[in-house]
Amino acid sequence: CITIAASTIPAQYLLPKVLMRFNEKYPEEQFKIKETDSAQVVTQIVDCMADVGFTGTVLEKKHCKYIPFYKDELVIIA
Repeated sequence: CITIAASTIPAQYLLPKVLMRFNEKYPEEQFKIKETDSAQVVTQIVDCMADVGFTGTVLEKKHCKYIPFYKDELVIIA
């Protein structure tokens, strides 16, 4: 079982499609997704409570390497 910590936006909008495609290729793999805020994602990675993490912001923490995964565009409508 792969434990994934993810902040709200990746957990709700990005990971479902990615994990669906991954599951098609590797049907025996199982996932456990822990949705939380970005700070808790980093904490769970540092404390070895999750195997991989997805967050929307870069936080200064030791032992973490941030790799860009998705680029989006912010649009404000008023």
